[in-house]
Amino acid sequence: RKYPHHECPNPEKSAEPKFRKYTCPCNERLDIYSTDALNLHEGMNNFGSNGDTYKAAMQVIERLYLINLIRSFEKLDPDSNFDILDKIIEITCSYTNLSNIQKEIQKNDSVTIDKAELALIPNSTVSLDKSQSSQTLKLLDELEELDDVQKVFSNADFDDESIEMYSKDI
Repeated sequence: RKYPHHECPNPEKSAEPKFRKYTCPCNERLDIYSTDALNLHEGMNNFGSNGDTYKAAMQVIERLYLINLIRSFEKLDPDSNFDILDKIIEITCSYTNLSNIQKEIQKNDSVTIDKAELALIPNSTVSLDKSQSSQTLKLLDELEELDDVQKVFSNADFDDESIEMYSKDI
């Protein structure tokens, strides 16, 4: 079963998608719903399991929830960046807004903070050749070994090959 938009005899005259129910402007005047484009109804079976369809519906709901959550964070810090990996959201924001975003997350029961930390992220980086990369990585390792040093930051841009070579030499 196709949703009405697929059956439109004049697809070039099709309506621009809108929210909720709207009517196709062609001669058929078919009712179209904004959720029809998800095609979830096509997976429904009259007999047997609808597990795959329910799974697809849940994925849509999870994504919409995530989008809403990110929008609420963006209101607090419009310059923030979000990286989503599996079920982890990495938020990069200005240090002045970190506590505000943490408070917003804590209001939400379904999201937990595993780690929140300040990091110095350079505005510009310096590319290093293999020799410089090796020397710099050695220096950074030695600095991290010092008891008085908690965290080391750098604006050096190491390529993957240099890091791999250095890790083999250790």
